[in-house]
Amino acid sequence: MRVTVILAVALALASGCGGQPPAPPPSATPAPIDTGPRTVVYRIGGTAHVGDITVQTASGVEQTADALLPAEVSYEMPPGSFASVFVQNAAAEGSVSCEIVVDGTTVSRNSSEGEYVIASCDGTVP
Repeated sequence: MRVTVILAVALALASGCGGQPPAPPPSATPAPIDTGPRTVVYRIGGTAHVGDITVQTASGVEQTADALLPAEVSYEMPPGSFASVFVQNAAAEGSVSCEIVVDGTTVSRNSSEGEYVIASCDGTVP
């Protein structure tokens, strides 16, 4: 009986059943990270008809005085860039609003109502 038990253990070890952990599954290859530019859309609106607009672009700041509202401008910007827009109501009444949309997803939205008020939106381009 002793010989039978030793022989059974030896056969189990030889066949790979000796408590060895199973081989790990092959690792999945991570999806490539898209580092290309993103489309950043600045939407400016409200009930005011005219506003002063300041936007952050990939190359600096652009300003437009007495812009007709609503307005929309878009830029290509790399991930990690700071996106920002300010709109000031250029009239004694009404409201102004802003929105930043990156590749179809809203990053920031804000509005303000009254004479000469400012609405500002900002965020990081994902």
